[in-house]
Amino acid sequence: MILGIGIDLIEIDRFALWHSYPLKRLQKVFSEHEIEYSRQEVELSPERFAARFAAKEALYKALCTAMEQTHFPFAATCSSIHVVQRELQAPRLEIDWDTLQQLTPLPKAIREAAIHLSLTHSNGVAGAFVVLEKLYD
Repeated sequence: MILGIGIDLIEIDRFALWHSYPLKRLQKVFSEHEIEYSRQEVELSPERFAARFAAKEALYKALCTAMEQTHFPFAATCSSIHVVQRELQAPRLEIDWDTLQQLTPLPKAIREAAIHLSLTHSNGVAGAFVVLEKLYD
């Protein structure tokens, strides 16, 4: 059963200089792994940062849909959401549910949901699609 879905599109140009930002500034939004991966190749850096930011936004929208809310503190949640990219594997989301739970109560079904992520980037736009799937009844 689908609990929530979220999609986000963002202009890659907005992230053109992010590879040069100080680490402390980037850590407000991205994990160490995301920063390292996105900075590996400067020419790919903008699309990598953009896609990861879109993934966080898409998850936020999926959570809002699942909880039937229109808002919860997203800025504080960014550092709790990580797009993990391993060599020869599809990107996936890892979430620090304990930290999110401190910000807003989350039903057990959401915390135990399977999280499906798809990222894309083309022609100056990066996008992410997230599905939260209930696994147990």
